[in-house]
Amino acid sequence: MATLYEELAEYTDAPVELVELRCQGAGAELAWLWRQGFHESATEFYASTDLYIFDLTFYQTMLKQHGAHEGFGHLFPRPGVKVLDFGGGIGEWTIVAAKKGCEVTYLDVHDSETMEYAQWRFAKHGVKPRILTDLDGPPDEPFDLIVAMDVFEHLEEPQPLVERFARQARYLLCNPKEIKYNFLFPQHISHYELEPHWKHVEHYLWESTASGREG
Repeated sequence: MATLYEELAEYTDAPVELVELRCQGAGAELAWLWRQGFHESATEFYASTDLYIFDLTFYQTMLKQHGAHEGFGHLFPRPGVKVLDFGGGIGEWTIVAAKKGCEVTYLDVHDSETMEYAQWRFAKHGVKPRILTDLDGPPDEPFDLIVAMDVFEHLEEPQPLVERFARQARYLLCNPKEIKYNFLFPQHISHYELEPHWKHVEHYLWESTASGREG
């Protein structure tokens, strides 16, 4: 099975060694570009560069090395589990869930290099999620699980969405305790709180506390 670096090397038609090096340095390059100020919003910045496919490949590689994807297999006990991959990036969580038989909705920024690469990966892995963009917005329907890894801190006003998701889904994959707000991550423009709308279960897993949760 190809590594994430090898997949990106195939997509970019570049040597895998060069791709791996660019992935390792993409975060610092993104921080430098952000500080140059050639953008109006975090969404515009995200859509304007291909660096995120390298940065997110590096991030997902680290998650895979720590067994993060396999560790949540118990959340998909049967086919048909409904999953929203919000800010799905290069689509790794979508691919993992879809291969377990889940009904997956992938949502990311329209006209972005990241979404284009994710769609290429979906075809390569033979998965067919429902695909939405930020122009569509998150669907107003219940889910069993919402994945929002490294997303909320990039939004200008994430808190209403945190609360809304708690009414839409039983479980949330999110990593608020790992988010850094320093010169290396200037794109992290917002702080947010999952509690009291979500209670921590384990690792990245949170469970909704909303009494009026849909579904």
